[in-house]
Amino acid sequence: AGAGDPAHQALLEAAALCNDATVGSDGGWLGDPTETALADVAARAGLRKPELEARWPRAMELPFDSVRKRMSTLHRAAASEGDGFVAYTKGAPESVLPLCTRLWSADGAAAPATFHAASWLARAEALAAQGLRVLALARRSHASLPDPSTEPAALERELCLLGLIGLIDPPRPEAAAAVRECLDAGMKPVMITGDHPATARAIAQRLGIVTAPQARVLTGQDLATLDDAALQQQVTDVRVYARVDPAQKIRIVQALQARGQMNGQKSLNPDSSRFGYRTSATYIDQYLDGTLGVAIGVSSTFAPSQNERYNAWGFPTDANGNYILGGAKPYVQSNQ
Repeated sequence: AGAGDPAHQALLEAAALCNDATVGSDGGWLGDPTETALADVAARAGLRKPELEARWPRAMELPFDSVRKRMSTLHRAAASEGDGFVAYTKGAPESVLPLCTRLWSADGAAAPATFHAASWLARAEALAAQGLRVLALARRSHASLPDPSTEPAALERELCLLGLIGLIDPPRPEAAAAVRECLDAGMKPVMITGDHPATARAIAQRLGIVTAPQARVLTGQDLATLDDAALQQQVTDVRVYARVDPAQKIRIVQALQARGQMNGQKSLNPDSSRFGYRTSATYIDQYLDGTLGVAIGVSSTFAPSQNERYNAWGFPTDANGNYILGGAKPYVQSNQ
């Protein structure tokens, strides 16, 4: 849809409103890089977040969580829409699309039968395979503000799909070079992310973490079906994990330890949703029982040089991972 299309405008309005980014004192965006990118693209189309929020003030929020893989915000309807409230939902396509029953249209004429979730999931998959982070956005009208204690499942249903948005931030040359250095030093990087499996595979291939176009990706859904013994059999062959939650990250690390993969061979584990190829990347590694941690990015939160709880050494780097080996080489050499 073009910039003047009502559906395009509705999609960008949702991207700006179902969004926790804020405007800083210098006029720039503050917040999660994905959300600031969404707010920025809406602003470039003339849909500035502060002005939209004045028209559609937020009245309630269902925050994002790693189980639902989506967030929703409820807003008092603009005067032009009459009384009531509008709920916007944003999240992983496989989380949002099954909740939709129709496509949104400016005149509200779209019938439920015209919506086919499977075809939209295929579109999302195709975009993700190009290395895009894909989000689905939807909306629903409410006559009154729901009770704050209402379960998300009761509110996030019978949605009208607004569309898909793909975000791209291609890998930097420095990031791929850092991965090559790690491999040359005997370290085996492992990508662990909350992104779509196709996105994770595409970026991992560009960075050199995997080489095969159809390299195996183990998802959080897959992990949920594996007991510890079965997971330990899998981790020696898997280099990319996608759609995982924080608890599953720890399971992966523990399985690697149990298989002896955390001694001479170290793992590089990005925190959910932020890879080294992202401009404002923040990485956190917390390896248990005296293993290696790496924090990447100027705002990295793996602050101590030695984590007191886990006895895990951390080496801060820039957003490209350029200092990984400078800090890690002495540790790797002392443990070989």
